[in-house]
Amino acid sequence: MPSSATIFQRRFHAATGYFELGILDEAVRELEELPPEEKKRTEVLALRLVLSSALKNWDEAAAWGEAVIKAVPEEAALWLQYAYAVRRANSIEAAEQVLLQAMELHPNEATIRYNLACYACVSERIPEAKLRLQEAFAREKSLRS
Repeated sequence: MPSSATIFQRRFHAATGYFELGILDEAVRELEELPPEEKKRTEVLALRLVLSSALKNWDEAAAWGEAVIKAVPEEAALWLQYAYAVRRANSIEAAEQVLLQAMELHPNEATIRYNLACYACVSERIPEAKLRLQEAFAREKSLRS
């Protein structure tokens, strides 16, 4: 009989493969089949976030995002995905709050500042948007393109 670790590896890799192939319902099904204790693993939470986003289930994606950033706040990319889900599920203002928290933890992450600039622009706060863009470009020159 396969060990719990082996079962996890098989199911998680299958879910990841289905996700990469765009077979999203099967990816979700594989994750649902994981034992309850394995569903709390960081990599599962992160995959749930991107899967829910791909399915445009924004409320669910926001919930998974909140769970995963609590588990691994050091992963800036997950904050960005979480903020996007919050923006779609709730509002730009709520997403901005997420990114402001993220910026405190990741002050040198240019993409966070870039996204804050986008939100400021959409909200017609142009001077703030320009400042955020300057900050982002200072940290990562390639963002200009």
